Amino acid sequence: MSKPTGQAGGTGYSDDLPVPNPTLYYDGDCSLCQRLVVFMQKQDRHGIFDLTPLQSPDFIEHIPNAEELRLLDTAVLATADGMVRIRSTAIVQVLRLLGGKWKAVALLLWLVPLPLRDWGYKFIARHRPRKPES
Repeated sequence: MSKPTGQAGGTGYSDDLPVPNPTLYYDGDCSLCQRLVVFMQKQDRHGIFDLTPLQSPDFIEHIPNAEELRLLDTAVLATADGMVRIRSTAIVQVLRLLGGKWKAVALLLWLVPLPLRDWGYKFIARHRPRKPES
């Protein structure tokens, strides 16, 4: 039996979630985010993820209310079925979809209450290294 799923910032966690071609939008100006992208490219053995910077026109095109939702500096996972997950929930879903040992890590993170998970996400986001402006 699957657990309920959520929309826009959703908190849903379901093994039955259909996720063809999920896209992870990340901050292209963030060094930590760049390392996450490299990690994902190595771990994504089936090539299921599209990785796109938040700064790309594709992001605004596919997430039209991103600016008003203040999503311009957070991880956003969008799936072909219209689900959008943000912050820690996006990261948990990415880990789950990577499978293997990462699915177990995702389950452990999922057990942490959302407000606490998102607090940790926001704390790291505030203190993350940014690329120097050129």
